[in-house]
Amino acid sequence: MINKKIIPLHNKNFKFLKLKGPFNKKVDLKFMQKVLRDKKINFLKQEIQKQKLKYRFLNKEERDQQILKIIEFLNLDFYQAGPKRKKIWEIGWLENYKKFLSKGRFIDLVPNYYKRGLQINKLKNDYILAGDKLFKHKFGLILLKYLSNKYFKKYKNIFEFGCGPSNNIFALAKMIKNNTNFTGIDWALPSVKILNLLEKRKKKLGFKRHSFKGKRIDFFKRFKDFQVPSDSVCFTHGGLEQLGNKHKNFFDFVYKKNFNLYIHIETINESYNTKYLVDYLAKEYEKKRNYLRQFYSKLIKYQKEKKIKILKTQKIIGGNFTDDWNLIVWKKLN
Repeated sequence: MINKKIIPLHNKNFKFLKLKGPFNKKVDLKFMQKVLRDKKINFLKQEIQKQKLKYRFLNKEERDQQILKIIEFLNLDFYQAGPKRKKIWEIGWLENYKKFLSKGRFIDLVPNYYKRGLQINKLKNDYILAGDKLFKHKFGLILLKYLSNKYFKKYKNIFEFGCGPSNNIFALAKMIKNNTNFTGIDWALPSVKILNLLEKRKKKLGFKRHSFKGKRIDFFKRFKDFQVPSDSVCFTHGGLEQLGNKHKNFFDFVYKKNFNLYIHIETINESYNTKYLVDYLAKEYEKKRNYLRQFYSKLIKYQKEKKIKILKTQKIIGGNFTDDWNLIVWKKLN
């Protein structure tokens, strides 16, 4: 039997394509209106201009090379997502904690997978080369600004499940002016330590109006119960990726709790049109990694049963292999 190795994508055993500019496309207001399927986003102008993001589409030869790299990766042998990769996340978030403890900067909380240089991103059924070494992180700030204005600022309590190093919580804390209680839930202990540090240093960071609390919960086990007050939002941003089809514990818990709104930025395995090669490879990649699946199908089922209402579903932007950022917003029907 082959001994499997935990291979992070930035491991020396796998090399991404190294491409360069020039970059002839801009992430502007029209781009974001199309991506978000929302024309009423003038409030994003300043954030978009601040990030100054550019990109270009791959040419035919580069596109072929990208497809070959994905096929190459699909032939590697590695652990699937899930409990066996918990140690990897513990190590990663501990590194973020130590940096933040020492320097106290926002960039110290940004995960290392955003810091791999110029990266290829999946956009619909094509690929683009990002023109900024922190493109996905900065794009994420624009997205969080959108969510903050449209949804988060209306609620007093924000619970992020699978919060990682709390980079999203930090960004939202800067954006939201109202007093907000942030609770981060993760299976890694360093995540809790980071939130405790945010609470301790909030005055210095300019977050005195907010509160921060961390909870350690293994999503593969029965959830430890805790109170969710009224006026609360359930939020995930890649926090469900590792669950595969084992999302029952999470869903049952959050569905029973007193959340006014649910917001997810996750993979939607059911959204791929496998008639297109790019989508076919993305779905095969998610299958091999055992990423989140059947979660969106459950939401559709509950909507048909008139238990919930899905307010928005929109494919935003992908990573090197998949459409990992899909926005889903829903609420319960009483």
